Amino acid sequence: MKYFVFLLLVISFFCSCKKDPPPIIDPSPFWGTASAMVNGKSWVAKPTAWVDIVHGNSWYVEIDSFDRFNILRESLSLLKVPFTPGKYLLVNTNSQIDDTISGASFTYSEADVLYGYYQVLESDSSSFVTLESYDSVTQELKGR
Repeated sequence: MKYFVFLLLVISFFCSCKKDPPPIIDPSPFWGTASAMVNGKSWVAKPTAWVDIVHGNSWYVEIDSFDRFNILRESLSLLKVPFTPGKYLLVNTNSQIDDTISGASFTYSEADVLYGYYQVLESDSSSFVTLESYDSVTQELKGR
């Protein structure tokens, strides 16, 4: 019987300890800001960037825009942006090919319905991405 009372005391001790609530973690993978003027209207989006995990020789940047219900509406993808700061021509390229040709695509959707997928025209020579800087300590990219 005394073991039972001791066990109850131990259980009540551990149950009565004040526990801090778990921290609230923002589930969003987005950091930073991205903005532009599109057809005379302000466009604000959330960017992410990561190193090409297959080839390891460039950045992939995705800039996503959401509606007021947090549903993905527009996504601008920049493919194979070199690590070295500079200005790079954007062309219609394949992300699976291991080369140094940068490209871009744009999608427009509503929830899970894809309304449009656009790539850079083969004849276009006016589309560029500029990597202005990369801070390896803060892992911050800046560009246009």
